[in-house]
Amino acid sequence: MGKTTTVINLAGALAYKGKKVLAVDFDSQGDLTRSLGATPGKVTLTQCLKDPRIDVHTIVQTYRLKTPKGIVSVFNLIPRDSELEKLTDSQNAAYIQKGTRRLRDLLAPLRREYDYILIDCPTQWLYFSQSGLFAADVILIPTRPDDLSSLNNAVRVITKFIPETVKSRHDGGPIALPIFFNGVSSKNQNATKLANEEIQKLIKQEKDIDLTPYFRPLFKKGNEDKCIIPDYALISSATFDRIPAVLKHKKVLEYYQKLAGEYFIDE
Repeated sequence: MGKTTTVINLAGALAYKGKKVLAVDFDSQGDLTRSLGATPGKVTLTQCLKDPRIDVHTIVQTYRLKTPKGIVSVFNLIPRDSELEKLTDSQNAAYIQKGTRRLRDLLAPLRREYDYILIDCPTQWLYFSQSGLFAADVILIPTRPDDLSSLNNAVRVITKFIPETVKSRHDGGPIALPIFFNGVSSKNQNATKLANEEIQKLIKQEKDIDLTPYFRPLFKKGNEDKCIIPDYALISSATFDRIPAVLKHKKVLEYYQKLAGEYFIDE
């Protein structure tokens, strides 16, 4: 849960560190596009998916921020368009050449141009999520410690969805990164305790894959720490200003930079 917020703020935090970042809204709901106040151009993501002759660079936009010193470019994005919603229908998705492999091919020309390409896709195992996993090198899974279904969904991604994709790709990818807790309330510390108890049950129940590295990557006796993004109201409220919270609040920036540094930032 909190995947769109994670993508937006990681993009901002990485850009703040001087990284070249592209955020891709590959969710028919378009939360990332709305949160950044973006609109698709004359050429759209859906058109690119359908027609391999279209240059993907034509749909890349720049997210800009107004500052006291003027307008600055922060990171690039590929917005969602309304036609993308039609691909939730499997019959319409079937008309996409190469199916769930198409997104990976579409983004291939951009891989050398960016330090990070972040793809926001839905949790349901349909065309969008299948495409996102096939296109990705690594999968970052945010969960809520107070939501049992969120923890179980993380297990499904690690034990079912990712192995299926690995078999299809034949290159060893994608790799699941350790989960992190998103939206932890400082007033409800008991939630983390309950989540850790539930995680222990999930680890014991799973017989085919050792879930310990995914749920307890930093585990040492007496230390079960993991990267945690607090449940700050200012993180969600920043979307009303169409600005990533990391670019408005220093404390939020510190949390997301810690998340990036712990998981995958290349210094």
